[in-house]
Amino acid sequence: MDATVVALDAPVVSGGAPTSGERPEEGPDGATAGETLPRGWRAAVLAVLAVLFLVMGVSQARSDSMTFDEAPDLAGGLAAVVQRDAGITPEHGLLPRVIAGLAALPARPVVPEVDGSGDWFAFTDELVRSNAEAGRLEQALFLARLPTLGLGLLSALIVHVLAARWFGRDAALVAAGAWLTAPLVLGLHHLALTDPATATAVLVLVLATARLLEAPSDGRAVAAGAALGAVLLCRHATLPLAVVPVVAAAVGAAGRREQVRRAAIVAVVGLAVVWGAYRVVDPSGPQGSVRGQRLALVEAAGEESAVARLVGASPMPLEWRAGFGHLIVSSEVKVASGFGQRWEGGRPWYYPAALLVASPPATAALLVLGPLGLATVARARRRRAAWLLGGTAALYLGPLMIQPLQLGPRLMLPVLALGLVAGSAAVPEVRRRATGDGRRVVAATVAGLVIASHLALFVTSGPSSIGWTPPYLRPEHRWAGAAATDIGQDRDRIADWAAGRAPVAALVVVPLGHEPPGGTVDLRTQDPSDLDGWVVTGASALITFGDDVSWLRAYCPVGAIGRSTLVYRFDGPPDTRPGPGLPAAACPAGQEFSSRR
Repeated sequence: MDATVVALDAPVVSGGAPTSGERPEEGPDGATAGETLPRGWRAAVLAVLAVLFLVMGVSQARSDSMTFDEAPDLAGGLAAVVQRDAGITPEHGLLPRVIAGLAALPARPVVPEVDGSGDWFAFTDELVRSNAEAGRLEQALFLARLPTLGLGLLSALIVHVLAARWFGRDAALVAAGAWLTAPLVLGLHHLALTDPATATAVLVLVLATARLLEAPSDGRAVAAGAALGAVLLCRHATLPLAVVPVVAAAVGAAGRREQVRRAAIVAVVGLAVVWGAYRVVDPSGPQGSVRGQRLALVEAAGEESAVARLVGASPMPLEWRAGFGHLIVSSEVKVASGFGQRWEGGRPWYYPAALLVASPPATAALLVLGPLGLATVARARRRRAAWLLGGTAALYLGPLMIQPLQLGPRLMLPVLALGLVAGSAAVPEVRRRATGDGRRVVAATVAGLVIASHLALFVTSGPSSIGWTPPYLRPEHRWAGAAATDIGQDRDRIADWAAGRAPVAALVVVPLGHEPPGGTVDLRTQDPSDLDGWVVTGASALITFGDDVSWLRAYCPVGAIGRSTLVYRFDGPPDTRPGPGLPAAACPAGQEFSSRR
């Protein structure tokens, strides 16, 4: 490692920067000047948290049912690695799909032939049903979920590296520890989704860009370009992030010609990585009628959006441009909920607010108040950290804030990771103030209580951490919203609960290739005048799609299955007058039957 990198990786004391390329001397206990814990203790703490994260993650990966987006992602990944067709599920990033598909191969999944129609809904439906009938779906899904747990650990490592680079190793311990103990992180990293890979790729991009700024070189420009390509292969909406490494490459170069050349290296390498990935997976690309469909999709998106027209004319692969186009044409105004409200369309404040609602109190405080600690950091280091962390987060968040779809805090994983790094900037100054004369015992007591309560919230976030909210923001579906709490994870739990309770009427959204939970009948096919007994409904179904049975939202649920499903019980025909936009609060404890509120 060169001297510049060593200096930037050295611990920061009271917000100052190291004055040389040498690491500060360690004391007899292994602690560096200005740090709270010896190096060995820090490593041990992170190792324990990593093991806890893995154990809980594997358990939840085993117990949660296939979620809505996992079905098309798994189908798209298996089509890519087995049938060499990258066109299934085009609007989801290729890299996460391929990772899921490769991981599922040991289960020997049944992969139908891609028929050339371009109908990925039908392909997904057939693949899921075929593997369920062959008894291989459960194992294939479990294996496909495991890599994202590894990505969660890799993201924790990069969060640690970035925080240590700018704010010291105590800050790094806080940032990485907060990542590993966030219920939102665990809830998403035990699923085969695109979000975990996107978060990791964005962190890699920030780290590569930081290294490029520290010691500009062609090699580091190539690395930043490769990281940019990985980001674009994870999510189409990350295209604005190309600004980060391209500008960094230009800023770090001397002279106009060198600036253009270095920026071009980043852009060309990023483009080459995207092209290379698609052609390695699918050498021939879309052909025949499928190619025509993809071109038509690009054209249709261009008619709706000027940005889509620019993307459609770009040198990106057709499959990538079609995926971007699909995002544009499918971004329709839909019902959304959260924060005790229900509305249609997008709200600019939704995603930042959704992240805070899904965070434990200590994490939320770190995200909101922590960045104020940047004021205590040396100016050059503060400017670089603020530009890389804040600029990247803003470029990522911008498209989310203007889109009409409100899909829950899952899309905020990269912002959470960057926010934890920025929030850790306050740690050195807080430590300095807390360890002054007469404050050490009080500070240690407060820190111990905060850590203990934080870990208790994390450990008790199971058996499924999806849709978790702090105890003071319950019920989850009311505060986090249907998109965050109900993504299909409780379907098997509903079937287990319904066994022996027939008749059970249900209103549940299920993934492609799946039937409604066993032991249930569709609520919408039942005559309310004949309804007598149990009713279960997922939050997504009742809030987003349940206007034809809105009367049910006026009744109090007598229980819940997981976080996503409300349980009602009737001892006679219900009052079917239209109900409110959100479900009523739970019935009083001990009440046996639902009543209208």
